[in-house]
Amino acid sequence: MTSRYHRPTHGWTILPECIIIACHGISIKAFFWIFFIFALISLLITYIHMMVVLEVNINDIQFGGNYDYIDVPPNRAVEEPKVVSKQNHALKLGDDAREGKNLVTSKIIEDPLREIQGWWMPNVKWTAQIDCKTGMSHICRKMLSVKCVPDEVHSIYQYIPINPDIDILTLVFKATSSSPQVEEVFDTDSVMYSAIAYLKYADSTSDHIRLDFSPGSHSEETFVEEKLLPINRRLDSIMVILACKGFQGIINFHDTTIIPTAAHSRTDRDAYSFSCENVADTVVATNHTKEPIIEKIVEVKPPSQGSLFERTISLVTQINMDHIESLHSMLSYWKQPISAAIFVPGNSQTEEGDKQNWKKLYIQKKISRMKFPEGSSVLAVHAQSFQEEYNQNVLRNLALSHTSEDYILLLDAGLLPSPGFVNAFRQTISHLNNHGRDPAKVAFVVPVFQMVKDLPVPNSKEELKSLVTGEDPGAISYKRLTDPDAHRLTDYRRWFRTNDVYQVEVYQEKYEPFVIVKKTSSMPGFDERFPDGPFDRISYMMELLAAGYELLVLPNVWAMAELSHQPSDSSPEAAGFFHQTEVYVNRFEFAAELMRSYYTGPCQRDEEDEDGSISDVEGRR
Repeated sequence: MTSRYHRPTHGWTILPECIIIACHGISIKAFFWIFFIFALISLLITYIHMMVVLEVNINDIQFGGNYDYIDVPPNRAVEEPKVVSKQNHALKLGDDAREGKNLVTSKIIEDPLREIQGWWMPNVKWTAQIDCKTGMSHICRKMLSVKCVPDEVHSIYQYIPINPDIDILTLVFKATSSSPQVEEVFDTDSVMYSAIAYLKYADSTSDHIRLDFSPGSHSEETFVEEKLLPINRRLDSIMVILACKGFQGIINFHDTTIIPTAAHSRTDRDAYSFSCENVADTVVATNHTKEPIIEKIVEVKPPSQGSLFERTISLVTQINMDHIESLHSMLSYWKQPISAAIFVPGNSQTEEGDKQNWKKLYIQKKISRMKFPEGSSVLAVHAQSFQEEYNQNVLRNLALSHTSEDYILLLDAGLLPSPGFVNAFRQTISHLNNHGRDPAKVAFVVPVFQMVKDLPVPNSKEELKSLVTGEDPGAISYKRLTDPDAHRLTDYRRWFRTNDVYQVEVYQEKYEPFVIVKKTSSMPGFDERFPDGPFDRISYMMELLAAGYELLVLPNVWAMAELSHQPSDSSPEAAGFFHQTEVYVNRFEFAAELMRSYYTGPCQRDEEDEDGSISDVEGRR
């Protein structure tokens, strides 16, 4: 007799019978334990897969393979891009593209002082998450998401420096995005839903590739564009930008790729990008295009040696000639040497020839009414043309070069030092010296406030505290309304509660305090590629920290902005989207140079080099 368990059958119908056989003699409890173990193993495998996706760089996804799982909307075909050489001969997709040498990484920058490669979020937080829904179900991809709003650009950036030894012929730029529930707001000034590759060449010219996505809701769209690079210009860097404005809702980006084709194929992907060795390891600032005419209009010599004059600290500042009266206010509160540089704009083509002479006479008349302390110096910096910009860092460097005091107070014109400032600072220096601390590598943070009511400037810390912390404040911390992150790390609440110096233990990139530093041969100067805010002082803070300075907040001194001297919005966003992009490119170039110069971040070296010599990063400027 043929057993009923052996009758012929096909497909999965045998499975229930196999289960019945396997379960004979097994208790219900044991069966559920087996089921639980199998479920646990399945969850563990899924978790490991998710972690791998989180850690896997999107560079590792092959270029051609991306198209295998893209869910292309109806009537929208994605064609494989055709790469064209500089000789305009049609070529097949090159080795670099086929091998998936994607220059875009999925990494998120966590420490902007020590990282350069990855997505950078200077303003709005984007969310990095895993997407296993769109496309094929068995593929999970890393996705960047942000809530788009009608009146503000929400953007994320990735800077890609290009190795100067590699001649890139073409770039293929590709991006995929979805916006399941997005509404377009039609009354906005401008609308943006784009992936942009901003290309900067070695001669400082620029170009861009822009992929614009459809407004409104859609499941997924993919756009690809190929760019033939100019023959006579070398690509210096790429800034990839994902951005939206003028919409309400969540947008998602994934599979953003930049595939280069080089003159020599089969170059390793890492060889295209950032290297600690591929440029000179000295920080070089970008100078002004036309040398200004520098006129020394005040030079008050210090008293002869042996007098009671104690050379301790000099105030260094810069100012536009339109606000020269601010110098007069500062001199009422500052009796130590001051070194100032005054910017004098150039003439336009329609102005008369003696216009510049009139400006000289105006400045001399204003300065003649001011009494400068011994050891002071004032420079008039005359622009050569009407178009030349007011570069605050050029002026700061000029003022720095004309002072010889032991310590430098770097303060903008119009900020008034507190009463007893110098004596309180001397006490701090004496205290540090008594405890064996070297102030040569310390940047002393000066808390700054601004008046919001027409009231007398406070004369003591107690008066200041009452003015700031009262029910109807007459003063607030500096830039609290326009840029609260600029001075937040100073921790004003702690400052009001203590009479001891304390350290700024954390750092965030928007921090731009006013500081006192000891003048040494290795003291950093200001980088002149940043003519104005906010990176004019942020870049200085970045270099101080890269050079090993610590930040100590002074407890019994401060500076105050009068009601007539209020901070303005100096954010790069205020000047337009592409100007903002140029500023951010400069910021990354500067950060890369700091890493090479001071051996930080990816360029960090062991204490002993391979040749046995000890690395010395001091005085590298």
